[in-house]
Amino acid sequence: ELGEIHPFDSSITEGLYKKFGFVNALIEKKVDHIWGRGFHVKSDNENAQAIIEQWIIDVDFISKGKQWTREAFVKPFGVMELGMTNNGEVRNVKVLDAKNIYKHRDDKGNIKSYNQLIKGFKTDRDFQKEPLTKGKDFISLEPKNIIEFSINKIGDDAYGLGLIYPNLDVIDSFLGMRKDLHTIMRRKAGSPYWIKMGSLEQNIFTEAGAVTDFANRLTYLQAKTEWVTGPDVDIKTVDVGAISQKFSFPLENDLDMLFYGFQTPKGEMGAAAPTGLGSQASKEWSTELDIHISSLQEEIEKIIEEQIFRRVLLSNGFEDHVEIIWGEPNDNEKRLMIQQYQTLLGSITNPALRREFEKQIAILLDIDENVVDEGEQERENEEER
Repeated sequence: ELGEIHPFDSSITEGLYKKFGFVNALIEKKVDHIWGRGFHVKSDNENAQAIIEQWIIDVDFISKGKQWTREAFVKPFGVMELGMTNNGEVRNVKVLDAKNIYKHRDDKGNIKSYNQLIKGFKTDRDFQKEPLTKGKDFISLEPKNIIEFSINKIGDDAYGLGLIYPNLDVIDSFLGMRKDLHTIMRRKAGSPYWIKMGSLEQNIFTEAGAVTDFANRLTYLQAKTEWVTGPDVDIKTVDVGAISQKFSFPLENDLDMLFYGFQTPKGEMGAAAPTGLGSQASKEWSTELDIHISSLQEEIEKIIEEQIFRRVLLSNGFEDHVEIIWGEPNDNEKRLMIQQYQTLLGSITNPALRREFEKQIAILLDIDENVVDEGEQERENEEER
């Protein structure tokens, strides 16, 4: 009755987002890339555009959009509920905790309802052990008022996988390796001990219990611990090489895999490029990030335009389309656009069209586009002279 089970326990991925700063930073970096430069809206109908612009301010939609996207990255999907008035007006927007939202679909995959679990279960496994009662353990939400956004959704699965779950194995290896490293450093076991008790030359034979007792004490060997022994105990260290060299490659490799898994270049996080990547490859990787972010923005804007803006306009008596225009292009996008314009300029002979392309280049370089007209006038005057 509740709906289809989630593909993974969201409390795990949410815990990593909250407690593992590296994962938190990767998620926030992606959210910033999508929403950081903001957006504005455009429509052929100025009145419809004005309504959407005011609505965005009234409901603080940019902040809600960030939270909604963050949920989709961390959990099976992001869930946003529209607050409706009796006359069908979209008055508010609320982001729900996706851990407690389940999709109830029919045999053909159509959504019958979104159900919100209100009983205090900690994980998905807990509530499978007992029956649930509608109204007491969960409530049904109107499907038309729920706006969902899924990442890494496969086939006809009810939910997506988010960004953290596909990287769990690498995260587990990375954190396990770090724990081992700190354990070794804490126990001062960088050079393991080999202890000989007794002496064959002097016919001193240590009892087995004494050997076991000494071995047990070594379990608690800390940097603050000092040792005093008799002449029948010989303590030596085993040289196992530099600890840093043994751990550096696995840690760096896992870190590189995380950057690839989250599709975030190291340079975006203030680190050097992965081993073997030259400057050109790093630029190409940054370009791939821009393409990835643009793809996510296209998915988000389609959902917002069709499922939210359209309903806001219809409730106000408009059937016009309002389009989202994401913020100013970043440096990589500007560079690519300028290169495209320069390539086109080499094959265009129409003076008016060439002048328009030159104006676009000037705008991208923050140069007054009138400079192009002034330069063209000077060129014509020079030709006349």
